[in-house]
Amino acid sequence: MKKLFNKLFMVGALAGLLIASGCSDDDEVVTDPTDEFDVTLEFSDATASVNDPLIEDYASGDGQLTVKARLIITSNDRTIRRVYVTQNIAGTGDQPFNLRENGLSNKATKPDGSIDAEASGDATVDYALNLPIPSGIGTNGSVVYKFWATNGKGDYRDPENSLAAGVGQIEITVGTGTNPNAPVKSYTTTILAAPLADGSSETFVSLLDGELYRVDQGEEYSAFWDFGYYYGATLEASLAAAGNYPSSIIDVVTVANTTDAELNSCFFQMSSMTSAMFDAVDESRDLNSITQSSNERINMLEVGDIVEFVDNYGKKGLIRVVDLTPGFGSDGQITIDIKVQP
Repeated sequence: MKKLFNKLFMVGALAGLLIASGCSDDDEVVTDPTDEFDVTLEFSDATASVNDPLIEDYASGDGQLTVKARLIITSNDRTIRRVYVTQNIAGTGDQPFNLRENGLSNKATKPDGSIDAEASGDATVDYALNLPIPSGIGTNGSVVYKFWATNGKGDYRDPENSLAAGVGQIEITVGTGTNPNAPVKSYTTTILAAPLADGSSETFVSLLDGELYRVDQGEEYSAFWDFGYYYGATLEASLAAAGNYPSSIIDVVTVANTTDAELNSCFFQMSSMTSAMFDAVDESRDLNSITQSSNERINMLEVGDIVEFVDNYGKKGLIRVVDLTPGFGSDGQITIDIKVQP
């Protein structure tokens, strides 16, 4: 790996860069006391201040370089059960970051992709990991990694959910570190199925990554759901926030084995935009004018409709109805295009 020719800023705790780490009995990933690291991030508890390291003006080269980092998390009053990591490339928004693919390959993960920290039962986690500097940054920009620990199932978009320690971050800049205007996230030809009583239908979508989810996948994934589809006898083709889905259609909490608190809000209203205007939306700022309604359901949808929304986390977006197969059973579905702020 090329040497960092950078300025490494850590307010205090610089001496901690080469702290030795003990080994656990279960052969889980720990740091090697002889290793050297480009950067160390250490924090404890949910209320403690965090000195977030910044690596400036890193030479990205061919985009294959990585920063060797050490992550130490301690919680004095809560058991650490999971560790969540997100990556934000060039200001395009925080996305779940898969640690197993980046230096922690023998560390168990939970179904939602978080690291299973409770297997060791330790009050402190100590990881050595390689943080890639993606080529998508270009010659100027930044990548930001955020880390936090939870004492239960958390939420990639809401670190406060079950928070035990954090949030800390490592920021790496290339060139000036200035990111371009953020593009919208686009999900095309998204097909949502009318719900089936057994929960086997892919009825819900996540605006985080455009993934579709079955209703019966809720135990681990319900925090990802933003809205779902249903077809009503009188209100016909409809979208509803995960947290405001009509129980007369399907009891989401029971079938998904989740709780009301896990389910997200999402607010809808019809848009005056045309399909051509929808196509012209490229950047996040193009959606800033959307305002939040009070409606968590929208009904009587037809092909060609454009719907504005604001999600549970304040992200604004548009939905275009592309195709529609009316009905309640396995043949019923809606096809939509989505654009949303990162």
